Amino acid sequence: MAGGGGALPAGGGVGPAEQPAGDGNGPAPGFAVCLRGLRLRGRHGVLEQEARRPQPFVVDVELRVDLRQAALCDDLSATVNYAEVARVAAAVVGGPRRQLIETLAARIADGILAAFPAVDGGTVVVHKPEAPVGLPFADVSVRYPFERGLAGGPRTAEVAGRGGVPLAGE
Repeated sequence: MAGGGGALPAGGGVGPAEQPAGDGNGPAPGFAVCLRGLRLRGRHGVLEQEARRPQPFVVDVELRVDLRQAALCDDLSATVNYAEVARVAAAVVGGPRRQLIETLAARIADGILAAFPAVDGGTVVVHKPEAPVGLPFADVSVRYPFERGLAGGPRTAEVAGRGGVPLAGE
């Protein structure tokens, strides 16, 4: 999910141990902290009935982080604590009602950037297992890739052609 795009070379992809070490100006390619299948409840959606009854949401997070120092020193303070990442996502999903899961994903990404300076970017996926689709479905989700802004602070998302929508401090 993080980084990449394009086709994999014949014979499979390049594993983290085979990737270049990077140029010292950011995380080496391929390093990630992942949290998948975080089950939460919230009151989000366009319909009033969705605001009345908490419903399940499932969150996946993949964060680009340079893990080399943590691997060397075996110290939690040298990496991103996935339990704290889970708390950020839980605070957003359990927080004020949002109409769109796109907005939930953006708020989770913004909270992660604000809480974890070591995170360069990543992807948040929000699944809505009980979305009011009216037909049987396997999954409804949004995938929200994000990057730390050039100035190193929370950045702005382009949302539905409305221009920059600030994500911090709402």
